[in-house]
Amino acid sequence: MKALRIIITIGLLGALSLQSEETLDHPAGWAFQSVQSTSDILNANKHAGTGTSHSVPDGGSLIDFLLEIEREKAGVSVAAEASPGVLLRRVYLDLVGYPPSLDVIQSFTANPSETEYLKIVDQLLSSPQYGERLGRRFLDIWRYADWYGLGEQLRNSQKHIWRWREYVVDSLNEDKGYDQMIVEMLAADELYPGDWEKSVATGFLARNYYLFNRDTWLDDTLEHTFKAFLGLTLNCAKCHDHKYDPISQKDYYRMRAFFEPHQVRLDPTPGELNYEADGLPRVYDAHPETPTFLYIRGDTKNPDTDHPLSPALPAVFRKELQIQSIELPAEIYHPGLRDYVLETQRNQSQQKIESIQSDKDKLLNEEPESVDSREWRLWDIRRQILEASQSLAEANYSSWMARRNADEKRLNSTNSSDQGPDWFARQAHLAEKRLAYRTADLAWLKSRKSLMEADVNDEENFKKIRKNEEDLRKSRQEQERVWTLALKDPKSNYTPLREGKKAPEGPAETAESQALPFPSISTGRRLALAQWMASKENPLTARVAVNHLWTRHFGRPLVPNVFDFGNNSPSPTHPDLLDALAYEFMQDGWSLKKLTRRMVTSQAYRLQSSNKNAPSASLSNDPENRWYWRMNPIRMQSQALRDSLLTLSDEIDWSLGGPPIEPQKQAESRRRGLYFHHSRDDLNRFQVLFDEANILECYRREESIVPQQALGLVNSRESERAAQGITRALQQNLGQVSDEEWIQESFVFLLGYAPTEEESFICEEQLSEFHKIALDADAADPVTRSRTRLVHALLNHNDFITRR
Repeated sequence: MKALRIIITIGLLGALSLQSEETLDHPAGWAFQSVQSTSDILNANKHAGTGTSHSVPDGGSLIDFLLEIEREKAGVSVAAEASPGVLLRRVYLDLVGYPPSLDVIQSFTANPSETEYLKIVDQLLSSPQYGERLGRRFLDIWRYADWYGLGEQLRNSQKHIWRWREYVVDSLNEDKGYDQMIVEMLAADELYPGDWEKSVATGFLARNYYLFNRDTWLDDTLEHTFKAFLGLTLNCAKCHDHKYDPISQKDYYRMRAFFEPHQVRLDPTPGELNYEADGLPRVYDAHPETPTFLYIRGDTKNPDTDHPLSPALPAVFRKELQIQSIELPAEIYHPGLRDYVLETQRNQSQQKIESIQSDKDKLLNEEPESVDSREWRLWDIRRQILEASQSLAEANYSSWMARRNADEKRLNSTNSSDQGPDWFARQAHLAEKRLAYRTADLAWLKSRKSLMEADVNDEENFKKIRKNEEDLRKSRQEQERVWTLALKDPKSNYTPLREGKKAPEGPAETAESQALPFPSISTGRRLALAQWMASKENPLTARVAVNHLWTRHFGRPLVPNVFDFGNNSPSPTHPDLLDALAYEFMQDGWSLKKLTRRMVTSQAYRLQSSNKNAPSASLSNDPENRWYWRMNPIRMQSQALRDSLLTLSDEIDWSLGGPPIEPQKQAESRRRGLYFHHSRDDLNRFQVLFDEANILECYRREESIVPQQALGLVNSRESERAAQGITRALQQNLGQVSDEEWIQESFVFLLGYAPTEEESFICEEQLSEFHKIALDADAADPVTRSRTRLVHALLNHNDFITRR
């Protein structure tokens, strides 16, 4: 019987996986339906038992109105509002990622009015630190990771991917529409084909790069694009039709076709042409003609080559996209034509020539008196090398300029000049041959110097050096001959400029393949997909964004599975609230700041998180807080915890942006944790201890409570140093105060509330004990020492590492 059940089960699963496309027209789940307008939602909601429709009262909150209707039905009532200090700390931690200063606490708790609270909210939303805080949250979802590999070999993500991180933070601070951000991250290179700077947004896609397997790379791209923006597990359909959602296996590969042509490259940045030092990671369509095939049963070795698939949305979305290819400006597919590249090349060449000239001037002042000595011969070869180095630097710049001019003339040829593309091509050919000769000349001179300095007694090594000198002398003679011929009869073939570094498509890709010209067109596929994805026609995107933001402010999501809104995922706990917020979000121009403001100014956000003195009916009817009758406490994210320690001790470095801080420099760095190098191989140990973001997938951070965290806060340098800084800051602010006052202000500053009588008594006893220990140790300042230890203890309080 057991075997029979297994056979039947397998048969049923097989039948499901082989469903025809026609069956996909069945009614889809709630997530695929249109978002209702706010007025429709309000009219549809009637007070329990009254039968009358309601509208949000003037000055009221849409969030509170819809929640209250549900609370009345459930028989629960809200808890008291959080105390001013707790609320202030909550909104600071949520919006900027660190607690308020003592001055701000004292000012607000003295006048905790609605006006003052709204003023603080607006100040925080306008702060540059808002973008850093929300940016880190979205970078979790979007899988931000700095490059990693083996040694210097890049295997995952991209070097200088921090430029995309900077784009995210800047976009959030300027309140760029979330819809616009999506379009730019998927297709800025197609939306703004002439603007190379905006293409940095496509770092979202560049981050998915994987050296060893193109299919793995594209699988990750599809999976995490659709989970992040649409809340769909598209990856389930790679090997067979989706078991739960109306997405066929063909749909999976049609969606893959949107991304099939794209590839990653580094573009030069102003002032730097060395891609190891800096570069702009971006995507572009490198293979517009590459077909997409369905892999039978998901086997990459078994493609259905008889039926290539075109890009298209699944039928459930009832939308046919119009895709148009995009012609690119010459400066985009020939980065060497950009003005800043020319300026950088000119400046670097001039600096190199001047540096060599300076070395020559020094050398001339050191000329030996006797021209017959070995010393003079060595001095003379050094002089010749410097002369040749200077000639090579000049030839290198001349060749680069000649090739640039030839490229420009070939791409923008007109009949208004007697000197056409062929003339410029011949000049480029001639300049390249001159460069080859100058290169060979310098190499030979250096080999001559090595031969002059070699030990003739070491016969074997001397023979090798002499053989190398002979080979290089012959090479120099050959390059001189070629250059002489070019002077008499220059050809029109030359090597076009190759500014821009394509990421290898595999470890075996040849240098010739990597050097192929960038295409002059883009398919427009990603742009068509992105514009639909971020349109009001598509209800999923707004719902998913609202759910993510709600989770981060209220401690639990409206849709329990934040990356899966499909039919197998639990339905929203508050579908009307989700739809109302999604509708208003889109009506507000997809403004995350306005959406955030709606949430943090609601009554629901301002409620206390404690069960203490809570309404008995609420505790019995809704122990899990489904109806948000109180606030949910949230553990601090790892970056926020470290940033809080630095901020409270007045040691934080508020510098914005820039390359990541490497692991060896992190211990002494005072910058925010957002800027630490974040990759599979390099994660900050302190931040990992407190639930750091998983770089492979982190749609919602874990919240753990383990003994190692307490040990980390007790013993870490960050915690000890913070305790000392916080004590100094409190002493400067409070002056000479009693132990009782010190305890009171320390609690308010670090935890957001005043201590109870019992807590005060325990702390007074402990302070007295700390003071005795300090006296016994002959501490220079026993009062400061004992108070520092109390502060250190409060940093280990559960309410310090928790957003109440």
